[in-house]
Amino acid sequence: MPTLLKQEQPTFGSLAGNGRTFEVPPFQRDYSWDKEEWEDLWFDLLGIDEAGDHYMGYVVLQETKESKHLLIIDGQQRITTISMLIIAAVKLISDRGDLERAELLRNTYLSYKEPTSLIYKTKLKLNRNNDYIYSAQLLQLQIPPFIASLKPSEKRLVGAFKYFHDELSHHFKDKETASIAAFISKQVDEKLFFTSIIVRDDIDAYKVFETLNARGVKLSSADLLKNYLFSKVNAQSAGEVESLELKWYRINDLLGKTDITTYIQHFWNSRNHPVERKNSLFKTIKNKVDSYKLSIEMIHSLDANAVIYAALNNPDSEIWTGEQSIYLGELNILEVTQCYPLLMVAKWKFTEQEFIKLLRDTVAILFRYIIIGGQNPNELERVFGKAAVAVFNGEITQAKALFTNHLKSVYIEDNSFKNDFKTKQINTNKYNYLVKYILAKLEIQYGGSALSLNSKNLTIEHILPEAPTEDWVNSFQHVHFQDYLYRIGNLTLLEAAKNKEVARKPFEEKQTIYLTSNFKLSCEQTNYNIWNAKSIADRQTDMANKAAAIWKINY
Repeated sequence: MPTLLKQEQPTFGSLAGNGRTFEVPPFQRDYSWDKEEWEDLWFDLLGIDEAGDHYMGYVVLQETKESKHLLIIDGQQRITTISMLIIAAVKLISDRGDLERAELLRNTYLSYKEPTSLIYKTKLKLNRNNDYIYSAQLLQLQIPPFIASLKPSEKRLVGAFKYFHDELSHHFKDKETASIAAFISKQVDEKLFFTSIIVRDDIDAYKVFETLNARGVKLSSADLLKNYLFSKVNAQSAGEVESLELKWYRINDLLGKTDITTYIQHFWNSRNHPVERKNSLFKTIKNKVDSYKLSIEMIHSLDANAVIYAALNNPDSEIWTGEQSIYLGELNILEVTQCYPLLMVAKWKFTEQEFIKLLRDTVAILFRYIIIGGQNPNELERVFGKAAVAVFNGEITQAKALFTNHLKSVYIEDNSFKNDFKTKQINTNKYNYLVKYILAKLEIQYGGSALSLNSKNLTIEHILPEAPTEDWVNSFQHVHFQDYLYRIGNLTLLEAAKNKEVARKPFEEKQTIYLTSNFKLSCEQTNYNIWNAKSIADRQTDMANKAAAIWKINY
């Protein structure tokens, strides 16, 4: 964790007090929450009892040259939403004729009189997209006349104002304006509290995000990256900035639930070496992307590559050919993303056939290295990153050359792979789909047909049952039977109805049912006189030999 100026747990009142003013950085999101979150805040406030309070999460603030003026790096939506609630209260009190009380609330929470010019200034300044609606209209208790023509972010601000105004009007319908003011000064001011972190600069802010994200507190480190890139865009017209912002919003839309910071990391590592980890990414980008031209180029490139990156998680995307889609489906089952920087640039640089070969090779490498070998993924990140840069620079245009010069170092050779496979255990409760994938590929190798992993009729059968009877335990009396439950050799494919039928029956009875299965793994590959530790080991050894032929690179 970087050295912080201050970390405290202020209430909303003390956070906004002490003469502080706040500003959302120019290209950071600043609209309010949506309706569901407005409702949550409202009902939380109504539910706070006399001795209670309500935690609002982290707010990350950055110091500026003006000692009491702070940038809101994270938490702008919460603070904006609370401000809309207070504006709604001021409007309601003002409309009831209590101008003095309305002015007191306004001066306390929303604006202040600058002592030199005697001009009222807002305590919260939003970015250029929303500050006009906020400060020139809503803060002046005016509702824009043509809401349908507003931008989505402006509509959210107006929507929050209207929602809170309606709720306050209903809740305080028969009460005096003093009750409304007390609600703001007691419930909002004193009961809502935050964890406030003040940092010295944007690099410290990024480190804070990474530390908190590692602890499970998700903060918008991507917004900080965006804010830096856009700060370098010394645009000549608002139209250019708006165009770039549309690109950024499109990137978010394309990626969906994918973490945009991970995308930026993979994008960066696809064309720069050595690879950057997330904790060093922001500092590196800030050092190297240090001009208007480079920032523009990076934003355009991020936009252009987002389609491919998003499609890596969607094998059914129309940008893939049929064979590419099959291999990408397998990659998604493996859930290993260190290859993404390479695949992203190879889609641009390789022919369709060479890209298919690369996908095939990547599946084999990752299956051997991670799934069966259990090796350190950090080495994969380095190797695939270096390979990506070679492809990006046009040094390599074929999958074979790429394997020979870069990827061969993380390809586990046959003997090591077979030895790893022979004793591999995979928990079917946690990795059910992965196990189905492995068994389905083995099924083909044993002469069976290709299978749909999503078929409800396709189930995994544990020959030694997960909850074995005493007879089963006796067959494994010289070993810990738990060590064999999830061995690949103890697993087979079986139709759903037959799986229910075999249940925990003795092996001889199970075998009779296996013979009626359409799956080769069951009807032909369970031909043992007894099922014990040796049977599992023998069956898994044979599977290992088959697997070496399935997940193999033939260069």
